[in-house]
Amino acid sequence: MVGQKERILKCPFCESDNVVIMKRPGWAIVGMIILLGIPIPWLKKSYFCFDCRKEWKGLSK
Repeated sequence: MVGQKERILKCPFCESDNVVIMKRPGWAIVGMIILLGIPIPWLKKSYFCFDCRKEWKGLSK
C-alpha cells in the first residue's frame, strides 16, 4: 500500500539493518520426518545479524 511504512528488520543488540530471516526445522520436526518419512513444512523462524554475528528468535524491533 502506498503511504504504509515498510517494516525494516533491525538487530536488537547493535541496531544494524544487516539482518536476515532464517527458517530452520526444530528437533521435533526432524524427528517426525525421520520416523514418519513425511516432510512437514513447520519451520522455526529466527533472525541473524551479520554485523554483530548474533542470532535471536521472535520479533525484532
